[in-house]
Amino acid sequence: MDPLTCLSVVSNATQLTDFMFHLLRESWRIHRSGAGCADSTKSIEGITANLIKLNDRVANAIQERMACENASSDESSRRTESSESILSTARACSATATQLIGVLEKLKTSNTGFWDSLQVALRTAMRKEEVKSLCSVVFHLQCSLAAHLQFELL
Repeated sequence: MDPLTCLSVVSNATQLTDFMFHLLRESWRIHRSGAGCADSTKSIEGITANLIKLNDRVANAIQERMACENASSDESSRRTESSESILSTARACSATATQLIGVLEKLKTSNTGFWDSLQVALRTAMRKEEVKSLCSVVFHLQCSLAAHLQFELL
C-alpha cells in the first residue's frame, strides 16, 4: 500500500473512532439524565416553547389593536400596514418554532435504556444541521420582530 492510501485509511479510522466516542459519550449523558433527550434538546425546546407563547401574545395584541383602529386616516393606514407586517412576522416565527419543536420531539425517547439513549444520540447527531438551520431562522425572525416592535414604539 502506498503511503498516501495508508494515511487516508488511518485518517478515516480516526474520524470514525472519534465519532463513535462522541456518540457513546452523548448516549451515556442521555441515559444518565433520565430526560430521554440531550440537554441541548431540552433547553432549545423550553426556549422555543416560551417564544411561541410570546409570539401568540404579540399576535393577539396586534389583532386587537387592528380591530380597534379606524382605517380612514393616513396615520391609521400606516399603522395598519405596520401592524400587518408585525403580525405576519410573528406568525412566521411561531410556525417555524412549531416546526422546530416537531423536530426536537423526534429527538426524544420515553424509554431509559442505554440502547434507546444510543438511538436518540444518533438521531441527534444526524439532525444537528436541521436543528441549527431552524434555530437560525427562528433567531432571524425574532430579530426582525423585535426591530418591527421597536420601530412601532418610535
